[in-house]
Amino acid sequence: GGGVMVWAGVSYGQRTQVHFIDGILNAYRDEILRPIVVPFIHNRHLMLQHDNARPHVPANIQQLRTAIEEEWTNILQAIINNLINSMRRRCVALRKANGGHTRY
Repeated sequence: GGGVMVWAGVSYGQRTQVHFIDGILNAYRDEILRPIVVPFIHNRHLMLQHDNARPHVPANIQQLRTAIEEEWTNILQAIINNLINSMRRRCVALRKANGGHTRY
């Protein structure tokens, strides 16, 4: 077994490429946050939000990397835009549910 650490970002009308992070967790800061995220969000009024996803252990690292890249490419930007458009409704529903279950 083994694992991969992946980072990708989305915003309305665009997204980053998928980036695979090699090494220790500090590599995330050094390989992604500083050289990619900070320039991407600079002057765009964007916010960084971590998803708190737990690591996944694949059987074949290269196949996993290839599948991740293919699936990321297959996500239509219109779907991302629609999800972003729905964030206000989602936040309102979450607030009404006091942080509990919503239909989303």
